Amino acid sequence: MKQVSLFLFLVLLSVVSFSHYPIPPMGDVIDNNLEIAQDLDGVYDPAHAYNSSIRITLGGTPVDLDISASTNILGPAITIDNITSPVDGLSIMIPSGHYYQNLSSSDYDSDGCLESVSDVLVIYDLDVLFSLNNMDDQIPLFSSSVEIPETIIAAMENASGSDYLNISVVGDVEFIYRVNDPSGPGCPTNYVDVSSAVPVSANASFLAGGTKKLFFLRSPVLREQWFRNNHFDVIVLSQVPVYYGEVFMNDNVSANFSLMDFDVYSDDYGLQYIISNTTGRMSGTGMLADSVTGSTSYSSHASNKTSPFQLEYSNNSFSYAYEFNFTYTGIGENNLSLHVKDSFLRNGTYKESLTSNALSSSSGNPEAGAGDTAYIRPSSSFEKDELSSLNIGLGLISLVLVLAFINFWIKK
Repeated sequence: MKQVSLFLFLVLLSVVSFSHYPIPPMGDVIDNNLEIAQDLDGVYDPAHAYNSSIRITLGGTPVDLDISASTNILGPAITIDNITSPVDGLSIMIPSGHYYQNLSSSDYDSDGCLESVSDVLVIYDLDVLFSLNNMDDQIPLFSSSVEIPETIIAAMENASGSDYLNISVVGDVEFIYRVNDPSGPGCPTNYVDVSSAVPVSANASFLAGGTKKLFFLRSPVLREQWFRNNHFDVIVLSQVPVYYGEVFMNDNVSANFSLMDFDVYSDDYGLQYIISNTTGRMSGTGMLADSVTGSTSYSSHASNKTSPFQLEYSNNSFSYAYEFNFTYTGIGENNLSLHVKDSFLRNGTYKESLTSNALSSSSGNPEAGAGDTAYIRPSSSFEKDELSSLNIGLGLISLVLVLAFINFWIKK
């Protein structure tokens, strides 16, 4: 009987708490949730209960008793903006509990013997069903923390970020009442087992994002550019939100971009969830844009996207698109790289070697400001020529005048 303890537990943990973090505190949240899950074993939740009754007979008198069972899918051990992603030992928290009505001993048939319920045995027979895209799996439910099967984790590795991980709990909770119905001289024990099962179920869906990222060089496409307009513009496709980026130029950090920071809040059970807040902070020379919304000065990535566009490439789908724009000065060859971190602390890197050239005149002299450099784009050669004159004969002019005169009189 854990109803009273559950009530006190919820009262103590009913205060919602928030804390700001520049980096998502995944490890702390997972540890907290797995520890809380251990305390949820056998916790009965009336809000998610299935109710029934069982009829027992004591001394020839039928008695109906209330029985009830509950199960509830609280979610993965880690979610960020309601998205989960494959991490080591990723578990789903599913507390299940029960309630049953009991009777005190009494002489129901007035034969001088006390009839009673000597014991109640509760047996759970529940399964957890997982489904993601075209992958399905099923495992028995033995505790309030269930590790996601490897087959589903493998499918999550390539989830787009707008795919749903569907979870269901189905099965029965059986109540077995052991009734002692003695009769006769000396009231010898007479045990009878009476059983009844309560079918229960629960369903929940959670967004799943994978581990993949895809990079495209937007500018300069040919890896060569005018030194007065140096750009390193990269489009990043990701299966989960990106929260941080750095640009390295010749192995030195030249710019960094902070897209969001994070809050942690606790629900009534004490389980923690991470949500993001858009920041758009930037240092160095550059701009960041979320190409879905078309922003040009900073990231406007929203944590509450419900139906982001999917961009297809081969067999991979990506629900999040970003454009990082970095400008710099200098001439010659430079090694540039973009490092990004997603909200599940996975890294992605893109590297390019870009050449910045000065222009030159037809004589080969570099433009002003280029200095003495070998990085000069030669001018295309050309030759001067004269425009040939066109001599129009007097006879041709006469013919044109005659035709114009004839056309005038025909119209008359």
